[in-house]
Amino acid sequence: MKAPAFQFYADDFIGGTVVFSAEDVGAYMRLLCYQWGNGAIPTRKELVDRVAGCAVGPDVMAKFPDGKNARMEREREKQADYRLQQSAKGKASAQARFNRGSTAVQPSGEPEGQPKVNSPSPSPSPSPISNTVTESQPPTPSASADASHPWEEDWKRLGKLFRRRESTKPTQKERKALKAITPIPDDDLTLIEAYYNAPHPPDADYRRRDLQTLINNWPGELDRAKRFKPAKSDKRGEWADSNVVPMVPMTDPAEAERIASAARQAAREFREGMGR
Repeated sequence: MKAPAFQFYADDFIGGTVVFSAEDVGAYMRLLCYQWGNGAIPTRKELVDRVAGCAVGPDVMAKFPDGKNARMEREREKQADYRLQQSAKGKASAQARFNRGSTAVQPSGEPEGQPKVNSPSPSPSPSPISNTVTESQPPTPSASADASHPWEEDWKRLGKLFRRRESTKPTQKERKALKAITPIPDDDLTLIEAYYNAPHPPDADYRRRDLQTLINNWPGELDRAKRFKPAKSDKRGEWADSNVVPMVPMTDPAEAERIASAARQAAREFREGMGR
């Protein structure tokens, strides 16, 4: 198949046409394009002028000895070599996939014989580009992530915190989130279990209400479990913070009356001070 395009080296082109007039540059470019599609420029001078769209001068004609530009033909050969290399790589990749029983297409790597983006090229002549073929090694197929199911035991233990049956399968979102944090260290899982199974006062219960949210916020929940101190309950079943000293009922009537009298006096002084 004939290649529809060729590599254009801007620096080389400017260096090789720096003394050309604008008309010569246009003629030169049109003749290069004609040679790419037809193999050579016409042998008759009048046809050359017709292709170029003007009377072609001797400086431009000197670029096409024997009707061909040598640099253009080297580019044609490089493209042909490149296609052969890619064909060989494609066959090798197909054979490797067949041997593994896979149909996934393996990347062939960066095309060889092709210029790098923004890579400098000498002017006016380019440096020769190596055409050495380096076969890329196919990646070793990895074992399936589900082969050993390292998340299943973690799932069962976490599910119990939300009264999930062991037979209940995780949803796709739950499985994806769980795999992102598994395998969970046993110490971390035990810490979360203790935190979620411990009694919490109703006004300070920050535990997650569903398993998906717990998994999605796993690092934060683990930090909260490490800082958690179980609350204590008094004899009446009311919650009290372990860091707060509970009030003790007063049993001395005289002391109680003294405190009440002082409170009434303070209230009267306050009202008088407010003008009431």
